[in-house]
Amino acid sequence: MYSYDDIFLFIKIVELGNFINTAKRLKVSVSTISRKIKLLEDELGINLVRRNTKEFELTEQGKQMYNSFKGDLVNFDKKISDIVKVEKNNPFGTINVSLPPVLALNLITPYLPGFLRKYPEINLNIAYQSKEVNLVKEGIDVAIVNHIPAQQTVKVKKIFTATIRIFCTKEYIKKYGEPKTLGELKKHLVAGMMLENYVIPSNIEAINQYTKKTYMFEMPKRITINNATQSLFLLQSHEIIAGGFDFMLDFLNGTRFFEEQLIPVLPEYYFGNQPYYLIKHPNEKDLKIKVFCDFLEALLKQIKAKVSSTYNVYDS
Repeated sequence: MYSYDDIFLFIKIVELGNFINTAKRLKVSVSTISRKIKLLEDELGINLVRRNTKEFELTEQGKQMYNSFKGDLVNFDKKISDIVKVEKNNPFGTINVSLPPVLALNLITPYLPGFLRKYPEINLNIAYQSKEVNLVKEGIDVAIVNHIPAQQTVKVKKIFTATIRIFCTKEYIKKYGEPKTLGELKKHLVAGMMLENYVIPSNIEAINQYTKKTYMFEMPKRITINNATQSLFLLQSHEIIAGGFDFMLDFLNGTRFFEEQLIPVLPEYYFGNQPYYLIKHPNEKDLKIKVFCDFLEALLKQIKAKVSSTYNVYDS
């Protein structure tokens, strides 16, 4: 059965004058062009052209075919051109996004309305989750994850690194004092860390950010958690020291979410890093995806610079 492609090919041949010019324009062989037109004629049961070695002459049926469909091709090309032009100058459409809750809380979510104001034709569907995501299966366009994804077909870029530190509140220090050494932590109630697979490490490593020396000490066991956001609620009790990410000091202090002032405990030490990765489809060339990914990268770059300044650390 003939297709619209075959008819459009016929229209293009008429406009370009012969098979040779058409073959050059479409970057195919002359024999391919000739074969397709012959198949079209056989399917229709009519002759469209009278061939010779250099050019061809339209039959009466060929003229009718050309006059009937030439406007369709012009309109087709114009519609495609209009779509491409609009997309290049004005990104539009819906983006399905997956973001980790703890990173998005005060670092990304508050800035999303500004992005929407800048790009009024873009809509965002945001899913806050920390689980493994399958872009194709779940229909997700862009995701930030805290691990290198198992999918080998996605495009992966490290976009942010959060450093794990420990905190308490001013009220806690008034009640129980402030530990000044790693050894003194044993005298305090400290929340331990549970990994996402529910494994509780026996020991935890403390790294001095200036000397890079590492120290191992036993993981606190009175209470262990696997969610940095929940650490904030533990800290609000003023009864415990808990871990969290370095950006909490700059972007949560004094907010309605956390009105109490956080104090970094042993600020010269950190307890590991948590990288975050931006993932998207490798063949995704949609302008709306590009501008949203650029927005995320620029935003997190500014935030990392501010956090690094707070702790006097400028490496990732």
